[in-house]
Formats: sequence, C-alpha cells, structure tokens
Amino acid sequence: MRRINRITGIEGVTQGGSATFKLDTGRRIHGIKLLTYINSVLTAATLVVDRVRVKVNEVTQWDVPASYLIAEAKLNGIKVKNGVLPIFFSEPGRADKTDEQALAYDLTDAKSFTVELTFKTTGTPTDIFRVAGTYSWDNGGIFADINGRRTRVTNVLRKSILSVNALAGPYDIDQLPIRHPLLRVLMTTPVRSSGAITITQDDVTATASAALFAASDVGKRIVYSDGTTATITGYTSTTVVTVAESQTVTALTADIKGIISYVEVNADSKRNWEAEEVENAEYLNDYGLDATQFALPLCFDFTEQTSDFLEIAQSLNVRITSGTAQAVHCMALSVAPSFNA
Repeated sequence: MRRINRITGIEGVTQGGSATFKLDTGRRIHGIKLLTYINSVLTAATLVVDRVRVKVNEVTQWDVPASYLIAEAKLNGIKVKNGVLPIFFSEPGRADKTDEQALAYDLTDAKSFTVELTFKTTGTPTDIFRVAGTYSWDNGGIFADINGRRTRVTNVLRKSILSVNALAGPYDIDQLPIRHPLLRVLMTTPVRSSGAITITQDDVTATASAALFAASDVGKRIVYSDGTTATITGYTSTTVVTVAESQTVTALTADIKGIISYVEVNADSKRNWEAEEVENAEYLNDYGLDATQFALPLCFDFTEQTSDFLEIAQSLNVRITSGTAQAVHCMALSVAPSFNA
C-alpha cells in the first residue's frame, strides 16, 4: 500500500537561494508534490523554483529545471495545477501499474536521499517565498509470490540536461549520455512571451501591439493562447512580420518559440528514427502524449512501456533541422541499474 507523508524541514527558502530536504531511506519513493507560495499566495512553481536536484547516496540522479518537470508531466497528460511542482519517480502515465511502479526509487539499502531546490528572484526583495510538500512511498517490492515474499526491482530513472547552440538547418547532437538505455530526449528551445498580437488574413502579417520582433525571429513560430500557430517567414519591423499561415487571429497573447522541424536518430551507425515534427507528434498523440509541451519530444517509449528504450553500444547521433540558429536544451531520460552506476 502507498502512503503519503508531509515533508518537514524545508529550510533556507529565499529568493535566489537554495534549500535542501531529506527523506527517509529503507523504503520505496514514488513521488513528491511541492506547493509553492509567494507572500502566502499559491504561485506558479516556475516563478518560484529554478532547478531541482535529486541525490541518492550523494550521487546526483537528476539535475533539471523545474519548468521541464512541469512540461514533462503535461506531456504525459497530467493536469498540473497552478502552484504545484510534481516530481514523479513512479510515472502515472505508464501503460500499466506494474510498469509504473517499476520506476519507484527503491531506497531499501540507500544511505541518504536528498532533494535540492534553487530559487528564482522576483525583483521585489520583500517578497517571501515558501515551499510545502508531501511524498508518497511504500515498504515493499512489486511482485509477491504465493508466500507473500516481494521481489525488489531497481530501475533508476536518470534525468540530465545537455544544451547546444544549433545552427540553422541540419545540426548534429552527438554528446547525449549513452551509458544507459535512453527512454526519451525532450528538446526545448527558448521561449519569450508577448502582449497582444494580431494576424490579418488579407496580407498574411502578424502585428504586435508593441516592439517585439527581431530579424532573428525568421524561422520561429508564434504560438497563440488559443492553440493556433503561425510560422514567421519574413521580418518587416519590430512590430510586423510575415507569416506563412493565412488566418485571422485578433488580439491574443502568444509565445514565440524556436522550431525543430525534423529529427533523425542513428545509434551505432543504424538509423532508428526519422520523422518530421508533425509526424513525430502524431505517434505520440496515439498514446495520449502532448507533443506541444516541447519543441520536439523524442520518446522512444511512446507506448508508455519502460521496456521500450534505445540501447546504445558505442555511438549516438541525433540530427535535427533547426528553423534558425538557436539554443536547444535536451533533457535526457535514461534507466540505470543502480544509483551508483
């Protein structure tokens, strides 16, 4: 049976600072839910927490931005409420409950389990940050025999970040971790939000209410708050750009995002994956995965089974087509056989 306990001792929560808390070992940890506050008001976790590090026996297992954890949860179809930061080890979106539990962090023989949080700043020094939380756990393994003895399974989900400066057009990413089988490589590009933008259908231009655009935005995408999109194909001025789509969108807020339009994966000189962005998204959609949460989510386990992974012996090259010269941040999810491997 899973149990839920409150987390105590989250100390040092300050703007621009860091806080550490520990959880008991000798059990399996399924997940952590943190609530984030500014001035006692529940506030979006992305405005409070910058980065999350998870350590077992002082060995780093995760070191990722908090915003990526929220985007990953949404990719998996989980509705994340405002002010909640989900940290999943057992992933609720997995194809079956046994597969889900197989990713629990089994701390039966571990000496320590530590979570480190680093915090953002608001620009107002008097703002007070607070974090509260709970965690879920159990005492046993997954499978029980006729005598009730449980089998322990250790599958350690690792998360790490690789950032590259991609050139426009084809670009090779060849420094991803290959020591352990890869489940996913979730790629994101810088995003900046705008005020109101209008697309006029007649001349196919996008007009911003204030200076927003730059010549370097050609090849990027406007993503409106209603979900519609427009690709920027030409630059006129800081308030006007040409877009590819002919549609009418009036006075909606939007994000401007870099585009990754194609991906090709070669492992040990064998081509394992090739798809346009929209084709890749269609396969994910079949299994309830929301590809819009990342610029291009590369999910070898899109069937939501942990047995679907990419195993690499010697080399891995992920070739992308980038819409413009831009930073590309890759969150790699791999499965290790132990916390020290």
